Amino acid sequence: MSANGTLTLYDYWRSSACYRVRIALNLKGLRYERKPIHLIRNGGEQHSAAYHEVNPQEAVPALVDGERTIRQSLAIIEYLDEAYDGTMKLLPTTARDRARALRDAREGSEQAPRVDRHRHADRQRQRRERDERRRLAACGHHVHLRRSEHGERRGAGLRHVPFGVDEHFKPVALRIAEIRRDRVAVRQRAKFDDRLALERRILLS
Repeated sequence: MSANGTLTLYDYWRSSACYRVRIALNLKGLRYERKPIHLIRNGGEQHSAAYHEVNPQEAVPALVDGERTIRQSLAIIEYLDEAYDGTMKLLPTTARDRARALRDAREGSEQAPRVDRHRHADRQRQRRERDERRRLAACGHHVHLRRSEHGERRGAGLRHVPFGVDEHFKPVALRIAEIRRDRVAVRQRAKFDDRLALERRILLS
């Protein structure tokens, strides 16, 4: 805990809620001490025993003012506006305008995590698609080696997964081999039909 008259802000530099509190502190012209809490390093410093004593919710931001600890960004802003005169007022003075401002702020804070989750989901989807393309490319490289240990003729396709293909790739590799085997069969049938048509033309000429 900080001494009386000293404001201590526990925050994380990428948190939009922490940005909101830092802006409010600067607008009020209040001096404060920052104690960064990294939310990713070492599994998340917010889960440490030392920070758990400050904020049992294990979230940022948290503002310590003497013996008081205020959590949640909007609650901190309301507290600062009422407890300190500062250089300016952060919230409207009338009840109606104040309620409207708090409503808009809460709606904005509720939307931010959704945007972050959507962005995270998009990154995860793109990563999965990229990994899938890599797996298919790896399988295609192995399947492209037409000759296997079973003595199959080059160009005749594969009935077995080539040696060296990882177990995770086998279903995809078998499917690729099946598609290529069908394509080879179609091409061979087309060549046979062309040869047969040519022989007929020669005989009829």
